[in-house]
Amino acid sequence: MWTKPAFYCCGVLFLLASNTAIAQSCEFGSIHLQPLSGQSGYDVLADGNYALTMSYRLGVQISGEDCQTAIRLRLKDGGQALQGQGNGVLEFDWHGSSGYAQTDSWIATLSTQQPMTTIALRFRTKQWLSAGPYAGQLEATMDDDALVYNAAALPETRDIQVNVLPIAQIQFYGMTQQHYDFDMGVLTSNKQISGAPRLWVQSNTGYTIRVASGHHGRLRHQSMNEKWDIFYQMLLDNNFLDITNPVAEVAYDSLSTGHIIPIGFVIGDTAHKPGGIYSDSLQISVEPDLAIKP
Repeated sequence: MWTKPAFYCCGVLFLLASNTAIAQSCEFGSIHLQPLSGQSGYDVLADGNYALTMSYRLGVQISGEDCQTAIRLRLKDGGQALQGQGNGVLEFDWHGSSGYAQTDSWIATLSTQQPMTTIALRFRTKQWLSAGPYAGQLEATMDDDALVYNAAALPETRDIQVNVLPIAQIQFYGMTQQHYDFDMGVLTSNKQISGAPRLWVQSNTGYTIRVASGHHGRLRHQSMNEKWDIFYQMLLDNNFLDITNPVAEVAYDSLSTGHIIPIGFVIGDTAHKPGGIYSDSLQISVEPDLAIKP
């Protein structure tokens, strides 16, 4: 008896259902870096924590919803200091309303909702530097290693320069007062006096010390009668100054973090001068060399 062979066909049907959302399309255009503050002078004698703050507006063009990217702002040559002549460097700290510091950079996340932020370079006080320009180049770049889209934004660079101002100050060494009464003792002919207070000068450039005598190099009797005047000479740093002129000057070519300068006097002829009190006033000032090219 013949039986009809039976054929069994087994099949597996794979049903694929996709629940994947369409990837968000994000496009990025130009990066913008614009200065907000015009001040660019740094005072080495300034008080407080920061002598200068330079603010910048950082932004990027963003197309698309819920898009974001990280922007890195740094000096193109690295570090956190502007370069001056020689080996001088002017250091700064990063500061921003949003973002964070990373090594020598500032990282800011910009998004569709916040495509712009403010970043500042804050230059700390008490940096003793030679007067002159200190410069660098800021660079803003896209800094998102996990981008699933192609970023079209090119790096944005901007030159930055800070001028360290020529500064000089003078005072009596070891003293805080600006006025000092010096007693020359008993006046005798050709008496040499070396016990006057010394001067102390700080300057970040060359400087000139100026001295003006109220009676043009004469000690005047208390009667204020000019015929009893006693001539005297002044020594500054062991060099004679001609204080008979309206202003006597001595120039120094180099900067100084603290130059101590002795003062001396030589009394002229006191013969046939009446007894009493003789006096003169000296005004001593310092001026930095302002011939610094920015």
